[in-house]
Amino acid sequence: MAAPSTAIQAPASLYVGDLHPDVTDSQLFDFFSEINNLASVRVCRDTISGRSLGYGYANFITSEDGID
Repeated sequence: MAAPSTAIQAPASLYVGDLHPDVTDSQLFDFFSEINNLASVRVCRDTISGRSLGYGYANFITSEDGID
């Protein structure tokens, strides 16, 4: 008798580069919102000026969610 699978689904992040400096977290979220199990998004910003660094991340609940 085979043991049941106990594989743990790990979260995954997708790097999003070459963002226009005016792209906001909200706009990035809207772009990726059609994907199920989207956990969060983040546009990376300079800690002092708050300006976009031109990249961000889309975070998914499982790595499979970020493949499609």
